[in-house]
Amino acid sequence: MELPDKFQNTAYFSSCNIREIFQISDMTRWRWTRDGILGSPKKRNGRNYYPRQAVLQACEWIDGTDNEKPDTAA
Repeated sequence: MELPDKFQNTAYFSSCNIREIFQISDMTRWRWTRDGILGSPKKRNGRNYYPRQAVLQACEWIDGTDNEKPDTAA
């Protein structure tokens, strides 16, 4: 899975961006965060932002090129 063109230069992704990219619900996004698939978001003004590397690792996980949960420890 590749990121849509409009997100190619994005460093951090909002929860809304995550829903749009992966076509998932808020509950699924929350579960992926809890399970380490998306890693821990950064908080800014009470909103969650996910680093680009975590989103790219989740794309690989979805594609099946990486069967392990992404290692998001940073």
